[in-house]
Amino acid sequence: LSARLLDEAHEMRRLLEPAALATATPLLDRNQIAAMAASVNAALASGEVLAPDRIDTLETDLHDTCLAPLRNRRMAEAVARLQLGRVVNRLFATYIGQHDETAMLTEHRLVLGHLHLGDGAGAAAALTHHLDSDHRRTRERLKVLSVFAEPDIAPYLDRMV
Repeated sequence: LSARLLDEAHEMRRLLEPAALATATPLLDRNQIAAMAASVNAALASGEVLAPDRIDTLETDLHDTCLAPLRNRRMAEAVARLQLGRVVNRLFATYIGQHDETAMLTEHRLVLGHLHLGDGAGAAAALTHHLDSDHRRTRERLKVLSVFAEPDIAPYLDRMV
């Protein structure tokens, strides 16, 4: 996973995902969106550093569950395949340690607020901001991860380059 690959995936994702979310907005269950927002608010109110599994759940809520109603399955699948930043963030949490996700949670709350109002355009704009901000954070985490040596692999395996 390189910075270039991450940048290219982000460029494509920021074009597709906000448009997909705007399209999905009228199809979303407002009660489900309210529950997602309550979960984000509870995480923010706790003031605790969130466990990686909890972060994964919150990320899945916004980036997967909210796109689930899309009729264009190819678009939903393309967006899912472009979520390389989530891999980097999970690796960072696993190998470096937990980190403060207040900014990410605040960005999610803003997107969910627009979704709850049925404001697809506002949700798309807020999501674009979130994706750009998250990309900057993810690139910094990738820099940290890149200083570690590659792990040894079993002698019977070949490393694919």
